[in-house]
Amino acid sequence: MSESLNTDKIGVLTRALKRERKAREIAEQVIEQRLRELYTSNIVLNKTVLNEKEYQKEIIENLVDAFFVIDFHGNIIDINVEGYKLIGADNTGKPKNINEFNQINKKKLFDLFSKKRYRDKEVLFLDFINRDGDRKYISIKSKRLYDSENKAYAYQ
Repeated sequence: MSESLNTDKIGVLTRALKRERKAREIAEQVIEQRLRELYTSNIVLNKTVLNEKEYQKEIIENLVDAFFVIDFHGNIIDINVEGYKLIGADNTGKPKNINEFNQINKKKLFDLFSKKRYRDKEVLFLDFINRDGDRKYISIKSKRLYDSENKAYAYQ
């Protein structure tokens, strides 16, 4: 009888092990399917984001106004064709920082964007002087840009 009891226990354990293996296989198949779906969704999302970035870049490049994105240290993050024309530069002579502007412009820009006094506003500059020495009359409309954590990182 003891031998038959051991055989029954072995049979029960074998069947339980088979059920566990089958359940694990099914779970792995579900996880693999979900990973494939996520991977495919990620590819589609990446393409969408790239298309949105290209579209946004196209809009910025085709603006009739000069467009700059400047971080809090005066580094120029982005600039469009009209921005190059305003400051008297071409694509090869892209300024990396507003320190490369003339002293009058640089001081006024730093004053305008000082963190203590800054608010989204429009300011009229009557004496912006480009690299060629041409005096330009410009109106600056500025906004702070925020990252995904809602921290301000630059001015537009």
